Amino acid sequence: MPVNKKNPAKLNCFFALIASGALTACVTSGATTNTPASQPAATQAPAVQQAAEPPAPLLSAEEALIKVKTDCWMQLETDRKAPRDLDKRSALVNKCVAEKTRALR
Repeated sequence: MPVNKKNPAKLNCFFALIASGALTACVTSGATTNTPASQPAATQAPAVQQAAEPPAPLLSAEEALIKVKTDCWMQLETDRKAPRDLDKRSALVNKCVAEKTRALR
């Protein structure tokens, strides 16, 4: 089908035909979507139950210490009254870590 500039309606129909063919190929390829509307009602309920967060795994001693240090450092980062000097800040982090590790034991 020759397309010329004098008849843009033919060009629009041609592109619409190509686009609909591509969309039809996507739909009939067996691809599924994860939208709730595409799932039957029987499978929607288990999906909701699976969305719940699994319990947090137990941390090793090193991982727990790293988490405590990170929490203490971030607590000082958000505190506007915390000192900007790194030596003073480090001392406060060490004090916080000591308090939190005592509370864990």
